[in-house]
Amino acid sequence: MDEEIYGAIEDKWWPEFNEEEYLTGSYCPRCKTGDDAYFLTEEADIEEHGFTLREAKLGICVRCAISPSSIEGEMNDLTKDDLINKKEGNFIEDENGKTKASILIPITEVPEEDNEELMTGKSTGFYSTIEARYRLKSLYRSAIGDQRYRHMSPPYFVGNRLILHGVENQNPYSRRLPDNVSEVFDNSSSKLSEDHPDKATYIVPKNDWFDCLLRSLVEHETKPGRATQRCAYALIATYLHKTHQLDNVEPFWVYMNRMNIGFPQIKRKMDDWITPIPEFHKTQVESFDKKLGLNSVLNLIETISFQNRYLDLSEEEKNELKKQSKEIYQLLSSKKITVEDRKISIIELMNERSTFRDTFSINESKFHAVGLVEALCVGYISEKVLGRSKSNVMKNQLLFPIENGKPWWKKELSKEALDVCQKFPRWVDFAMK
Repeated sequence: MDEEIYGAIEDKWWPEFNEEEYLTGSYCPRCKTGDDAYFLTEEADIEEHGFTLREAKLGICVRCAISPSSIEGEMNDLTKDDLINKKEGNFIEDENGKTKASILIPITEVPEEDNEELMTGKSTGFYSTIEARYRLKSLYRSAIGDQRYRHMSPPYFVGNRLILHGVENQNPYSRRLPDNVSEVFDNSSSKLSEDHPDKATYIVPKNDWFDCLLRSLVEHETKPGRATQRCAYALIATYLHKTHQLDNVEPFWVYMNRMNIGFPQIKRKMDDWITPIPEFHKTQVESFDKKLGLNSVLNLIETISFQNRYLDLSEEEKNELKKQSKEIYQLLSSKKITVEDRKISIIELMNERSTFRDTFSINESKFHAVGLVEALCVGYISEKVLGRSKSNVMKNQLLFPIENGKPWWKKELSKEALDVCQKFPRWVDFAMK
């Protein structure tokens, strides 16, 4: 059953990942595609259109120059001979009779303005083909392992998309999604139309992990020398995305503990990130200090109660934990104090001081200890709700995991953040007065 839902990591249909393919592909900057159906690369073929290999080392794309009015039938019906043999009037030419084709560039040199569409698969670009995307997904899913993959939910959908699309028994090189997807599936309500009850296995899941992370994964693969430690990279990129885009907040150490990965692996990859850091990664990191909110408290409780091997919470315990954690959060939010001529709430002050040391960063983009204040709220109230025994498990195994010696998060948090942790009960007492 598990294999049916999640799919086997090794699939007989999925070919081995070929790194060369991802680093040496070509791209048409005018068509904004890596689809080579209209690419000409042989010297004789490009000379037919007035180019030389010296000026077009990778070849040319003639799709840009096809004159639709002079071609009989659809463009998809063109044969290779139609593209190579330059018949009069079939192609748009300049005053010298040279075809106005585009010179191909390496896939690794795609202009920044084209990157988002290409990497999210919205264009007809290099990674938008089904087989290329599934090879990439297979590569990273194998790297993170089956257990970590399942732990991406929530907030992501994880599973075998082939089963969900009703094409699990097809060869991926010939599979096609239904032509009438928009008719069969109501995207606004995430339910099937009543006219197609036979399509009960067909859904378009929200926040598919691979679709959400595609841009980051492609960025990693297309930077020469960067595609190392894929497991650590995928886990960090996932944390950046879910925190920024999905507002799914938890302390970094809680996340790492859930994903069962050690600090040395994570820190090694943080120190060996893509250089320069991609702008969207930088934006994600810089948003962390703005993620404070009541929803983060409730989300944290959901996350740690849904996925853990240490603690079994009843629905009643979980609801009471949410209720009382919410009250503590609201109490600290409502109490204002004056700090350096500023009127600020206690919880805002604690959030400002919840930082890591300067060395805990990605290419000098420093991490904020997002989720720390929320974890303190939950931990503070846990003994009252769960009793001492369960509370100790929650705090020492889930929220603030204790390891042999000093936990890594204690070593990496700033002095100000450690002070917030130590004085949290006193802040609560002060707010209650």
